Amino acid sequence: MVITEICSGANYVVPAILNRLNFKVTYISIGDYIPHLKKQQEGIPSFPIHSIIGDATSLPLQSNSVDIFIGHHAINDIWLSKGDVGVEASICESFRVVKPGGYIIHSHNYNAIDELRIGDQSCRKVNLHTITSFMDEKWEITMENGGELDWLIARKNYGMQE
Repeated sequence: MVITEICSGANYVVPAILNRLNFKVTYISIGDYIPHLKKQQEGIPSFPIHSIIGDATSLPLQSNSVDIFIGHHAINDIWLSKGDVGVEASICESFRVVKPGGYIIHSHNYNAIDELRIGDQSCRKVNLHTITSFMDEKWEITMENGGELDWLIARKNYGMQE
């Protein structure tokens, strides 16, 4: 199983969960800031993190190659650095790389409760509904409120061709 996370920064929550559950996966972290990628690897030295320098708007991955695609606050970071065009490109790229039957998982701090996000205009400009506006019958969408975070989980339907 291939799990890809974009814009993870120095965060190692996903690798920590996978390590704790003893899941044998290929975890790929894609980002454009080398110190964050290094810090993420240092967070769990026993877990193999494959760091790739790259951009969410042009993923260095083959089409239909990812089982689970994760963007934890990624849509906000992309909007801050690349605007609406970047958000659209990153969403299209996530659709391209996810296998049929695979998942896209995004989180969003809709209410900007996180102290780092207070006053962050990205939280008002882009959200999980931005992502769903690009989805069609190829996707089974679940949206959940998890308290401080809202979640979007979308499953790419089997048998639906691009």
